[in-house]
Amino acid sequence: MDWSRAKTLLILCFLILDVFLLTQLLEKRQVDEYDYLNESTIEERLAAEEISYPELPQETITENYIHGTGRSFTAEELNALDNQNVLLDGNTVVSSLVEPYPLNPDSFQESAEMFMNRYVLDGDHYRYWSYDEEAQSVLLFQTFKEKTIYYNDNSLVILQLNEENQVVSYQQTMLEDIDQMDIDENKQQTILPAVEALKILFERNELYSGNEVTRVELGYYTLVPLANGVQVFSPTWHVIVDDERNYFINAIEGQIQQMNDGLGDTERDDSTSETIGTGDVSPGINP
Repeated sequence: MDWSRAKTLLILCFLILDVFLLTQLLEKRQVDEYDYLNESTIEERLAAEEISYPELPQETITENYIHGTGRSFTAEELNALDNQNVLLDGNTVVSSLVEPYPLNPDSFQESAEMFMNRYVLDGDHYRYWSYDEEAQSVLLFQTFKEKTIYYNDNSLVILQLNEENQVVSYQQTMLEDIDQMDIDENKQQTILPAVEALKILFERNELYSGNEVTRVELGYYTLVPLANGVQVFSPTWHVIVDDERNYFINAIEGQIQQMNDGLGDTERDDSTSETIGTGDVSPGINP
């Protein structure tokens, strides 16, 4: 017997066996990891990726679609506005201030809301959204039952500032007759829990390791407008990540909404506009 050849053959057999066992071990580990991911909760998966988030509502929330129509402002109510020249363009109020109104740079949001309460019709029905430094404008969205209606051309106010952060003009649209699509409380739908909104973002790779979810709140987002001019809105989770990225997740159907950031670009046709009047100039109008 050639012992040298037999020894070499035996070593090769053991090497092949080792490779086979190693392959089996790696496959089993992958299966175990896959099973772990399937069995772990979204909270565990977020924690594993060191993704933090604020305290989320735990109770079951029922909501429904809502609808509303564009408000037709009257000449009488617009004539009552102080310190402004008002033009009505369809359902849009276009106002120029006689005396600019200064916003406090140390409390920008608060002073913008003070302006709204003082000079804009039903200004307390709007909520501060953002300040665009390049455009020198402030955007506010209308609310319904303390929830924000996001990015709808028919329910917002845009304040235009000068270089001294003074409000010099604004445009306003507003929805009225807002109501639920089905007022029967027994037919309201249970919406997706807030943590499910985070799960949707996570599984679609919109949340990354180390991200901080800084805010989660419920509001409304626009669905396709109906032919009769009625606007329909869906309950929507608004999620802010790292104070930078905004996401809107349909709280009934679970889709991520495509954000419409082209607001305020509507062309104004002066041929159809109507000058309402000039408000009184009140002394000591600045706060």
